[in-house]
Amino acid sequence: MPFIQYNINIALHISQNQYPKFSEKFNWGMVLAYTWFFIGFIIDGWAHHHVKVTETFFTPWHAILYSGFLSVALFLLINSFYNYRRGYSWKKTLPEGYNISLIGILVFLCAGFFDFFWHIFFGFELSIEILLSPTHLLLATGGTLMISGVVRASQRNNKNTFVQQLPLIIAAGYMIALFGFMTQYAHPFVVPYAAVPFITKPISYGQALGISGIILQTALLMGVILFVIKRDNLKPGAYTIILTLNAFFISFMKDHYIFIIPSLLTGIIIDFLLLFIFPRIKSWSLHIFSFFLPITLFTFYFVTLYLSLGVWWSTNVWAGGIVLAGVTGLLLSFLTKSYGRTKL
Repeated sequence: MPFIQYNINIALHISQNQYPKFSEKFNWGMVLAYTWFFIGFIIDGWAHHHVKVTETFFTPWHAILYSGFLSVALFLLINSFYNYRRGYSWKKTLPEGYNISLIGILVFLCAGFFDFFWHIFFGFELSIEILLSPTHLLLATGGTLMISGVVRASQRNNKNTFVQQLPLIIAAGYMIALFGFMTQYAHPFVVPYAAVPFITKPISYGQALGISGIILQTALLMGVILFVIKRDNLKPGAYTIILTLNAFFISFMKDHYIFIIPSLLTGIIIDFLLLFIFPRIKSWSLHIFSFFLPITLFTFYFVTLYLSLGVWWSTNVWAGGIVLAGVTGLLLSFLTKSYGRTKL
């Protein structure tokens, strides 16, 4: 009886004061389950560009997407129920930072339900409508909340090696790619307005769209990266994976795989600087980093474009676009509150 009472007291203490212990295996399990879901998301987008989509909700790519969601939901809910049975409070049944992933499941589930009826009442979306449909935006919101749990949980636990940071790195790549996917109508990797085959008239129209896309994608890219590193630095090698992973998924939309090259080269250079230069200077390196990364990325972007499809923009326009990308990253860095080390 004293033994039973002791276990009851322990359970009550746990339920009131603690989250389940953070686990590397749990983080990896979440990343693997989400990979299934995310591949479904990307394939669904690819299908809208390459396959004549029939007006039905029941498609092979929807099957991959929603079965992937089911794998994420089951992974989180089963672990949540198990920890609740162990004595944890229902508000603290997952490692700290993961409760927002449960909210993401609810948002995605509700969005999927409403999306089914949205198609019945308003028909099936075409072209840019697919990315702006309210139910599809809610689906993307739910997907972002789910994977952000990996980032939030990792930020609360010190990760000292590259391998330990890898789930966080992959999760960051997925978040950036998901934002890029939902704004692909203004993404230079999907619609390269500066390329010769994409000359639009009036000329200023194509230039305005292209520059706007550069600014928007820089803001999304640096917004995620600065959020990820606000507590601690990523290890060298991280940016090569993040940028290349993002470029691959975005390029997959319209088979523009040449844009993997500028992302890969930028990642290698940033990781090299992190390894040999940035750790030796003061905290203002955060602002240098935020300015330098997008400038490097879009410099390589225009070089790649020039060598492949050609660039019809004048030097003033494409060079100005590169500078504006850097300024966008720099301004975002001043909005980032650092809770830990800021030197890179």
